[in-house]
Amino acid sequence: MGCNVMVSIVAAHILCVKDLEVSSAMLLRHGYTCAWLFFAVSEERSFSAAAARCRVAQPSLSRQIAGLERELGERLFIRSRDGAALTEAGETLVPYARAALSAIEHAHDAFAERTGLLTGTLRIGVVNGTANTRIPACAAALHRAHPGVRITMADGTSRTLIQAVRTRELDLAVAVSEVTPLPEDLDSITVMMDEVVAVAISGGFPQASGVSWPDLAGCPIISYTHESALAELVDAARGDHRIDLICATNDPLLHVAMARQGAGIALTAASMLPAAVNSAAADSASAASAASVASSIPAADTSADDISSFSVSDTAADVAASIGAIDGANMHNELGIRHFNPPLTFRKRLIWRRGAASGPSIRAFLNQVSKSDA
Repeated sequence: MGCNVMVSIVAAHILCVKDLEVSSAMLLRHGYTCAWLFFAVSEERSFSAAAARCRVAQPSLSRQIAGLERELGERLFIRSRDGAALTEAGETLVPYARAALSAIEHAHDAFAERTGLLTGTLRIGVVNGTANTRIPACAAALHRAHPGVRITMADGTSRTLIQAVRTRELDLAVAVSEVTPLPEDLDSITVMMDEVVAVAISGGFPQASGVSWPDLAGCPIISYTHESALAELVDAARGDHRIDLICATNDPLLHVAMARQGAGIALTAASMLPAAVNSAAADSASAASAASVASSIPAADTSADDISSFSVSDTAADVAASIGAIDGANMHNELGIRHFNPPLTFRKRLIWRRGAASGPSIRAFLNQVSKSDA
């Protein structure tokens, strides 16, 4: 099978449990690859989807699972046109496969720590606006402290990045998950508070001040695609109020560019507004909006037990002050910004797999995030 001997031994240690009667010999033959493929099928509920996720040919995956079933003496999946459902035996095996994968990761980490020099690659997923958080500074600090760690950053939507963390394609991700709760196997901390605001040319708003969902009825709207977590946030906030979405893109700069051309009202993230809009001097209305945003924001999510001392410095007050948003601004570019009431706030979170923070590279990065908050 070409399995790495060390990871196979770790898997054997974890999976040799009395109630499953899993043999060390079997795991030495199948090892990490088999545990990973089984876990992928159990999550995807489909052999073809699991094969695509693991980047292996489906016949090869099917042979590995069939071999595992033969040696266990029980079927692990019920195959049908609708996919692959776990049997009772398969359900029993899932937590042990998960533990095996985690133990293998920890074993690699332990040997890295024995050398006293962190190496390898830290894979971070990022959404639009991550540049405005403390993540770039923390990544630079990690590189200075541990030059042997290579950092890769992959962009994507929140949904795809969160899934990539769960499937171990990424170690960490900066993402938004306000409407849909995070899966229980993930931990997170808040690295920035933001809000969705309305942007239009002077005279482009239906009312002289403020903005509400009834105001937007019949107005041409520019906002996010359905793949974006912010589209989910907008849809949840507007409820039964209909909007006429004439342009959908996940690029906030395009939102503003379309609004500047008079195409409609852009609903976009405040922190991503370009400098020409941000530099406007805040008037009394914007000060009131900033105070309203700050008072509406919940406490930071500090769900991770081992980093419960984290707090959030990037509050909505910081964001509101930095964007200098004004209601009905009369600027040279004729763009005005309106806040919803109540403010449509959201959190950018740093997300990782529960238990993965014990990995030295991930732990080192989280420590940098903690220091930046001091």
